[in-house]
Amino acid sequence: MLTEDIHAFYNTGKIIHFPVAPEDETLSVYDITGCIVHQQQVSTNKVDLTGIAGNGIYIVRLGNKVKKIVF
Repeated sequence: MLTEDIHAFYNTGKIIHFPVAPEDETLSVYDITGCIVHQQQVSTNKVDLTGIAGNGIYIVRLGNKVKKIVF
């Protein structure tokens, strides 16, 4: 049986997409120095970080899943 990881996510531009909408999970975005750039509760299929995060490399955490994302 195939199941999708509820914490799987990817980005297109500055929009982070979730194949399965998380249920009130905390999304945290950090810059490469470890400083928090943005944090919010997520319960939708996408989050738009336009105007919040500039171009660069960021660490994104949703639940127990952590990924490096380049904007």
